[in-house]
Amino acid sequence: MWKNNENWTVEFVSKNAEYILGYPAEEFLESKIAYAEIIYSDDIQSVTDEVIKNSKDGIDFFSHKPYRLITKAGEIKWFNDNTYIRRDTNGNITHYEGIIVDITKQIKLDNLLTEKNKKLLLLNKELEYKTNILKENEKKFEAITNQSNNGITVADIEGNYVFVNPAFCKMSGYSKEELLQKTIYNMMSADQSKASSYDSSDLYEGRPIKVNLQKKNGKKYLTEVTGKVLKINNEAYILGTVRDITVETEFQRKLQQQNEEYASLNEEYRTANEELTRSKEKAEESDKLKTEFFNNMSHEIRTPLNGILGFTDLLKSTDLTDRKRDQFISIIQNSGNQLLRIIDDIIEISMLETKQVKTIVEEVSLNQLLLELFSVFDIKAKESQIPLYLQRPLNDIESTIFTDQTKLNKILGNLLENALKFTNAGFVEFGYKLIENKDESELEIYVKDTGIGIKPEKQELIFQRFSQEEKDLSQKVGGLGLGLSIAKENTELIGGKITLESKKGEGTVFYVRIPYKPVNTTVIGNNRQKKHTILIAEDEEVNYMYLEAVITEVSDFDCLVIHAKNGVEAVEICKNNTEITCVLMDLKMPVMDGFEATERIKKENRNLPIIVQTASPLLEDKNKAELAGCDDYILKPVDKQILLNTLNKYINN
Repeated sequence: MWKNNENWTVEFVSKNAEYILGYPAEEFLESKIAYAEIIYSDDIQSVTDEVIKNSKDGIDFFSHKPYRLITKAGEIKWFNDNTYIRRDTNGNITHYEGIIVDITKQIKLDNLLTEKNKKLLLLNKELEYKTNILKENEKKFEAITNQSNNGITVADIEGNYVFVNPAFCKMSGYSKEELLQKTIYNMMSADQSKASSYDSSDLYEGRPIKVNLQKKNGKKYLTEVTGKVLKINNEAYILGTVRDITVETEFQRKLQQQNEEYASLNEEYRTANEELTRSKEKAEESDKLKTEFFNNMSHEIRTPLNGILGFTDLLKSTDLTDRKRDQFISIIQNSGNQLLRIIDDIIEISMLETKQVKTIVEEVSLNQLLLELFSVFDIKAKESQIPLYLQRPLNDIESTIFTDQTKLNKILGNLLENALKFTNAGFVEFGYKLIENKDESELEIYVKDTGIGIKPEKQELIFQRFSQEEKDLSQKVGGLGLGLSIAKENTELIGGKITLESKKGEGTVFYVRIPYKPVNTTVIGNNRQKKHTILIAEDEEVNYMYLEAVITEVSDFDCLVIHAKNGVEAVEICKNNTEITCVLMDLKMPVMDGFEATERIKKENRNLPIIVQTASPLLEDKNKAELAGCDDYILKPVDKQILLNTLNKYINN
């Protein structure tokens, strides 16, 4: 119960106000809370309008529409309100009195019931809609199945038919009534295994199966059956589609047989046509290559002949100086040697083509053979300012093998000739390594260059006779295009194989693998396990070969020698090889000099002895080398005994 003055300030509330609103009666009175302050904001306008309207109309009692109040705890509650308007004798309003009743639970219950009623109504509508759809679908299903040319059946999980369409009746020769008294197993031919047909998992997973069925008149026919499991009122049924494929299968069999015969004939024709095309292209390419070869050969022969004949004629002059005469004779000799090489290549390729070349196996010192090649080609390399390097990992005893020395020399000579011919910058390196296999060990001899490289699509072509990758470039540098062909055929004659790795613009490595047949088999293995490993960092190959010879041939050191051509290689080798005993470091090298290389190696392994060698006697260089971390210092030209004494300090101690 409550009482408000004409300004709606609360003057009295019953104690029950604390129970329903959370405000004690005293708090309403002491705080002079206006009733309007606790009305929910969305309802205050309607409540106010109702009070004002009834006050003006002279009504003394009215019931409000349900509205919301806010409790002291902030909870929103619904209330019914009966209000009395009190007036004086003059009709003026003195105060308002009323009774409010908490109807929150009732409102919530009404809302819940209303929501459930709405849902129930929707469910009824949905059920009605689905019922109509089901009836419509049944009509459509019947219309579709009646018009289908394929048999359509529905059977329960035991195989009893519950529905068949007219097409299946016509296909089987049975009436609808007769079929509904049968099972799917009754329809199968006697030679059709039950286990392999309707009991197959394929049928239940919608994959077609082939089944032999039998008509009412006893005639057998082949069908393709596709099944699908349906759930109707929680009961499983099998919907089946049956297609008679007897005629179709026979037709397909004959068509397949004809197609196979046609395909076989077509393949024979295609193979013959391809073979004819290849033969034609090969013949045309061969003619083209031979034409280019003969044109090139004419040019190559006439060039030195022109020099020989021309300068021979000039020698007849009586007023030539001795210097000029010697110069002309030198040109004639060089031209003669060039002509001789051309004739040798022509004779060689002719003998190889007619299978007249025989192999002569003899004892060959591979180390000596490579050293002789180095001495010949190093002169040409220096003329072109291209460093030439040689790697010989085996000692002279291990490297003495049985092979054909002449052919091996010719193979490597051709590869080195090409490497120097097509390398304008960088270096050329050749050597070998031993590849030990269970059955038969092999020697892999390589020639590596940093030249122009070879395109991937041309890498097989260059081994063919008369072939060259780039005709224009080959004409500039000379040659008949026979070198690699001769190298390949000679490699195969000595039981080897030649391969290459190349990247255009970055260089090429040729590999020649031949059987490793050592002459001195009893010492093989004993000499390979070296006690010490010495790294020689030296860019000049002759200097390296001298140091290697002193260490391996003259000294008593049991050493394996490794070659680094610049400071970068030296640093990498030391980083990856923990077996190195000592380093001989040249101070002046390309890419990275010996000072920096020494400093980097010492940072990784300060206990590794490094002996620097230099042609400079300056104290400044010696001090700089010591600051970099070197352990000793040798002047060039290196004295044999000084080298051995210096190495002895670090190897044996």
